[in-house]
Amino acid sequence: TGYVGELPWVRPRAQVSVAACLFGKVGSLTTAAGYMQGDKHSSPALVREGHASLVRYVLAPNPRATVDFFCHSWNPSLGTYINALYRPVLSKHEKDRMVEFMDVAKSALFSIRAALRMKMAHEKKRGRRYDLAMLLRYDLAFYQCAPPRRPRPRAVPRPRRYC
Repeated sequence: TGYVGELPWVRPRAQVSVAACLFGKVGSLTTAAGYMQGDKHSSPALVREGHASLVRYVLAPNPRATVDFFCHSWNPSLGTYINALYRPVLSKHEKDRMVEFMDVAKSALFSIRAALRMKMAHEKKRGRRYDLAMLLRYDLAFYQCAPPRRPRPRAVPRPRRYC
């Protein structure tokens, strides 16, 4: 399942396993998800552009990292589309519960929790944890590669004495 790449800050392993947990409700190009009732106006274009930028600027530059996706959304109408793009290990696309939550932040937290629970269930099933986990929204777009850099030695001043 997934992409293979290089993440230099997770050494010394030659192969790195990454869990990418996608969460939330997809809005449209003109309306934020929190202001939409249901998901009939949700935009597949946001999902497509977010996925394309993730592949181009994160996955492709890291060919030795194996990335598994775990997807939760409040967009059942986009579930098939999201699953076709990301090919997740596990996914769940539920009906929007905003009326129940009455809070955009609470809705996001429940979606994050669902994605992380899928990741943890898969880790338990496979008998090992991922080296790295990422939380991503579907509408997150990367516009350039940001290769991770190791901090320079002594980049942060050290205290002369400790409490």
